[in-house]
Amino acid sequence: GVALTFPEVLTVTALAAGVMTLAMGIFGKYPFAIAAGLGLNAFVAFTLVGTLGLTSLMAWIVGNAKRKGELTGLATWYVSAFTAKVLREERPSGVIDGDYKLRDQLILLGEADALAEARSALTKTNNPAANGNDAAALEAYRDVLLTGCGGSFENVRIKLRLALEAKSRQLAGL
Repeated sequence: GVALTFPEVLTVTALAAGVMTLAMGIFGKYPFAIAAGLGLNAFVAFTLVGTLGLTSLMAWIVGNAKRKGELTGLATWYVSAFTAKVLREERPSGVIDGDYKLRDQLILLGEADALAEARSALTKTNNPAANGNDAAALEAYRDVLLTGCGGSFENVRIKLRLALEAKSRQLAGL
């Protein structure tokens, strides 16, 4: 058989990625870049979620993030929603370049993960609110966090943001 040289392989790979990206945008109406190897990301994401019990954002990061700059900007929506849910603040809103549906999905993921984290933390301390309704679980979790941060909402906000941002950066290899 004939072996392709590195420049030939690079060219064919780039052309295939370009054609598939156009096809994804035109026919799929979902403007995501397609490139060689990205199909493995879904496998990795589901494996991480299934075996390690990582949160929805972490699965999303592994499965869809393509550039570090995008990741940082998009993760902000998730972190803001998570923190707002825990601290009973307004849901984050604003303008995003690109698909607003993606922003909304990240906000919903942040809110869902805030509740899951609250229940998990409360279960570890045998707090009965872990099995209560959503509002009771979030209230009890907020109280635990406030107690640990000297009663300061600002300290809780900072602690949550730093922990979530560090975890997302670690998993994304930033």
